Amino acid sequence: MLTKKHFEKIAGEFKYLTDMVKTGETNDMTEDMIAGYFAGLEQLAENMAIGFQAENERFDKNRFMAACGF
Repeated sequence: MLTKKHFEKIAGEFKYLTDMVKTGETNDMTEDMIAGYFAGLEQLAENMAIGFQAENERFDKNRFMAACGF
């Protein structure tokens, strides 16, 4: 079973990636590529959050998504 520590680590990795996109550290990507990358990250985080919520009734999907940077 995943613990709060696991969820925090996963959210932290998403946050790192979303911050890279938001701060422009993806210089070699076009705006369309950046938008697609960001949308893909958000969808992945959303899908994972739905799964986490199904496994743990105390899991807070909105808090997780915010911690991921969405």
